[in-house]
Amino acid sequence: MAKHGTNLKSRNFRGGSYSSVLTIIVIAILFVVNIIVNVLPDSITKLDYSEEKLFTLSEQTTKILDEIEDDITIYLVAQSGREDESIVELLNKYKASSGNHIKIVTKDPAVNPNFTAGYTEDTLKDNSLIVESDKRAKVVSIDDIYVTAYNRSTTSATGYTTTQTFKGEDALTSAIDYVITENLPRMYIVTGHGESAMESAFQNAVQRENIELVQLSLATVKEIPKDADCLYIQAPTNDINQDEAEILKKYIKNGGNIFYTSFYQKKDTPNLDSVLAEFGIAVDSGITCEGNSNYIMQNLRNYIRPMYGEHEIVKPLSASSEVMVVPFGQNIRVLDNRRSGLKSTTLLKTTSTGYIKTLDSETLEKSEGDKTGMMVLAIAVTDSESNSNLVAVTSPYISNSQMDTYVSGGNYNFLLNSVGFLCEHESMISIRGKNIYSSSLAVTSGQMTAWIFVLMVLIPVAVIVSGLVIWLRRRKR
Repeated sequence: MAKHGTNLKSRNFRGGSYSSVLTIIVIAILFVVNIIVNVLPDSITKLDYSEEKLFTLSEQTTKILDEIEDDITIYLVAQSGREDESIVELLNKYKASSGNHIKIVTKDPAVNPNFTAGYTEDTLKDNSLIVESDKRAKVVSIDDIYVTAYNRSTTSATGYTTTQTFKGEDALTSAIDYVITENLPRMYIVTGHGESAMESAFQNAVQRENIELVQLSLATVKEIPKDADCLYIQAPTNDINQDEAEILKKYIKNGGNIFYTSFYQKKDTPNLDSVLAEFGIAVDSGITCEGNSNYIMQNLRNYIRPMYGEHEIVKPLSASSEVMVVPFGQNIRVLDNRRSGLKSTTLLKTTSTGYIKTLDSETLEKSEGDKTGMMVLAIAVTDSESNSNLVAVTSPYISNSQMDTYVSGGNYNFLLNSVGFLCEHESMISIRGKNIYSSSLAVTSGQMTAWIFVLMVLIPVAVIVSGLVIWLRRRKR
């Protein structure tokens, strides 16, 4: 009987030993995992749990960071203890993804009151950024990161509602691209023919893409400046003269790029039409309407929600189901007798139920005799012989800031992609950031520390205590 008891104790002892060894192995594994996690970059260990993935860098940003060869310093201007956690988290993502080319430095204006004077005359608010390379520097204000929009509302007591959006990636990627680009693209804005002025909101959006804007009167030059990456001709109401037409045709033959917007109320423009014919297109008179009610806005047949074609300008918009609105558009017709070497690609179009109303029509509803079918509202044309490009859009109103607000930035995304394509600044062809501010942002350093404590300390201790309790109970049997 005694011998039998000894065997039981021996079995319990062996079981307890196995439990102890297993516990030690688990602790060792957790210890090694903890070491590995600590040496991994933040881009791997800090996960983005924000609803809109505000801290998951886009393909556009990742491409730019992968190609960085310059060393960049990003200064976070903030008083000690007032650093914005979301901005700090975003900066760490950039640093971890840059291959050690980005350095983050915090500058406390209370300690370094004259630091920002070398970059701007303005007084920077807390959590503004200064991005600097050997080439140049750019200031990113906190107001460019957290953007407040005011929207008209009939239900609000104040008559408007406000929404705050987080555009950190948009602003920071633009600044980085600005400081590393060797030669910034330049777009000349043609004037002198009753063209629509470029709205300040759209002008600012183009400049944020690091494209320089310069006014150009065709009447004062004999040729287009050689540093013109693109000409911007927006809705001229009067015709150009023959000399100006020849200047533009020479520019096209030399590989020039043109962004053209037509206007349904313009006069006859045979000279301008001859320039468009160089790209094998013509713009029909009248107003294009949409017969399918699912593709209009505000119940207006001429406020068209266009369908997208197949081109790199619109592919990211189509993939993200971006919505646009094209008011008072026209139809672009591809000429039968166009030159060989021209390739045209539809960018925006109606459904097959589109139709054209003449300017003297008393209604926008479809009538007998209206030209019907799929209508082209925007087109891209490439000349393989000269390497010139044209983007033609048939409504100047798509650059209207109010129209852009109706579609949450869809119109500006299209326009900026078009300008980027023409200026050969294609790294910026993408959806421009994530414009939804979420109160649930990301796992902060404090939250990560808490999780590490739970996973690396509390759980292992609980395992050890449970193993000891089981071992002691078995020994007492």
